[in-house]
Amino acid sequence: MKKLIFSLLLIAALSLSVQAGIIGTWENNSGDGWTNGSTSIGPMPQTLSGITYQQSTIGATDGSYSLEISGVTGSTHCLKIGLNTAHKADFLANNTFSIEFTAAPSEVGGWNQIYNVALNSQNYGWHDMFATSPAVNYYYWTGSPLRTTTLTFDYTAAKAVMTPSEGWIEIIFALNSGSGTDSHAFYLDNAVLTPEPATMSLLCLGALALLRKRS
Repeated sequence: MKKLIFSLLLIAALSLSVQAGIIGTWENNSGDGWTNGSTSIGPMPQTLSGITYQQSTIGATDGSYSLEISGVTGSTHCLKIGLNTAHKADFLANNTFSIEFTAAPSEVGGWNQIYNVALNSQNYGWHDMFATSPAVNYYYWTGSPLRTTTLTFDYTAAKAVMTPSEGWIEIIFALNSGSGTDSHAFYLDNAVLTPEPATMSLLCLGALALLRKRS
């Protein structure tokens, strides 16, 4: 039993040592360093170029609040983060970006799309992370339920041409919404940088193998 408890504690400690780099939870109105492309979205609520950014409890997958973006009526780049020094270190230490995207219950037809996500850096340049667009699409209909999906992309190839002193690293969202009569709000939460699942599995297996040898 002691060995089992020790194993679980070691794996927990190992997980913490490679824990996610969090770059967006929107638990306060600061905007977490995100912009509409040029201007900070915080302090929220704030309306920039006709698009409103505010906190919401809908789609809160990490903590109490999500980021609500409303007023998107056509495809537009309207959400960006330029990684600060700590975030750049997290980015280079991991290889997967993910974010939760929620559609609220609705009785009005239409659709919402994360049309694409671009990665831009000093040495990598601008690249769309999805070969086809939209990357995620939600349709709405009378009685449509609350739905949440996780958008993920692997940026291992981008890291291959980056340096530890990369001048800038940016993640830029293109959103699209419409139906002719209505545009729905986007709810985003839990933007994180993590190791790929295969890497996590290998690390845990290595820890267990080390324990077996010591026992």
